Amino acid sequence: MLIVITLMVVCGTAIVKKGLKDMVSTLPVITAMIILMPIRAKINLGFIDLNMQRLFVLLLILLYLLYTQTEENNSIIKSWLDVPFIYLIILNIIILCISTIFSVNFMVSLKNILMSTAEFFIIYIIFCRLINTPEDVEKIFQSIYISVIILAVFAVIESYTEWNPVTYLPSDGGRFGDNGIDIDRGFRPKGVFPASQLLGMTMVLGMTFSCSILACEENLSWKTNIVWMFLPVMGLSLYKTISRGPWVAILVSYFLLFIVSSNKIRKTILIFGGFTGLFIMTNNGVYETIHRIVVQSFDTNTNIGASYEYRNALMDVAIEALSKDSLRTFFGYGPETFFYLNLQRDFLGMHYTFLSCDSSWIQSAIETGLIGFSVLSLLLFSIFLFQIFSIKKLSGKLKNMMVCIVAFNGSFLFLMSNVAIYGWVQYGHIYWILAALSIMIVKIHDSDENRSDGNIMNEISTLETL
Repeated sequence: MLIVITLMVVCGTAIVKKGLKDMVSTLPVITAMIILMPIRAKINLGFIDLNMQRLFVLLLILLYLLYTQTEENNSIIKSWLDVPFIYLIILNIIILCISTIFSVNFMVSLKNILMSTAEFFIIYIIFCRLINTPEDVEKIFQSIYISVIILAVFAVIESYTEWNPVTYLPSDGGRFGDNGIDIDRGFRPKGVFPASQLLGMTMVLGMTFSCSILACEENLSWKTNIVWMFLPVMGLSLYKTISRGPWVAILVSYFLLFIVSSNKIRKTILIFGGFTGLFIMTNNGVYETIHRIVVQSFDTNTNIGASYEYRNALMDVAIEALSKDSLRTFFGYGPETFFYLNLQRDFLGMHYTFLSCDSSWIQSAIETGLIGFSVLSLLLFSIFLFQIFSIKKLSGKLKNMMVCIVAFNGSFLFLMSNVAIYGWVQYGHIYWILAALSIMIVKIHDSDENRSDGNIMNEISTLETL
């Protein structure tokens, strides 16, 4: 517990000191700390657990409130109702509240709305209100990338030594084991996360963002060399998680990048893909591991195959659970209640109790009903489509960053179908930070374009006067 308190004091002090000097410069620091700090670093306060991410959000809110009172130029401080997608967010919160009223575990659902859900949306709104320049976006973008590099290095060390400094923290008492051992896959590194899948998805994030940095014409050669050096490290960390979802997610991410990005990013993908393929084909151990995982995924007599089939069975479980009555069909059983429902049905020839939900989409349907599921889908896919259709109007660094956000968002939405990633630990925060970045990239571009058009019109007026 002393370690946790020390971490909170040190990180909290750093954020406050930075925020009092320059509120906007605090955003990259908070972003990095949200990614790097483990969920096990928390203090139980009775009704809630004060984890590091929650502490950072609270400090962000306090600093933002102070900033709005002391900032002389209030042009960037507008009504929160001006934030894009805010009405869909409000609708989502309303549905969650209705679902909570009829929840089978009211207190659990209430805590979920007051804490996790509120945190995600508050981060999104504050980031949208504070980001104002391309440099702001780039600094946050780079802080995410550097954070992933740090996690990748530690993940490689963990995969070969089985040493993880997170084990020195108090056990979180969560739903996941601590040793990372899988009977079919051996030791799997987890980094600061409670499950290997989340570490794998973090590597997908870093590998996707690497393409944007490599595509920047202004980068010095030594910066490019560093990115190329750490790209294989992230790839190795991703491989070591032995997690099929993130493996497919990086393919989805790179496929989307290949479609919507520039020729330079396509070239980067082809080069890295070629070297990766060559490494797999020439390394028998790696090839055999990947081949075995793929084959066993379709063999229900193995844990890997049973895990794959489990996701299909969840769909039948959801249909049965939502068919019990109209109230549950439309509003579900309440946010975060799946783990208390003890839903049962036949699975692989035995009567089975489903205690985990390996799909954010199915979890949303069961917990918030068809209405909640529809609103969440509309919200997330509206943001995704906004990002896609914004690409064609952008150029330069802003475009490179946007295409990487689009690619990662696409892989994230895919992974939500086979991992309950949206509400897990840091990833709700990461998703909404990236959503805010994409919104502000477009606003900054439009603002710069309008400013340029205004300057041109002024020049024309001056010439006409002369």
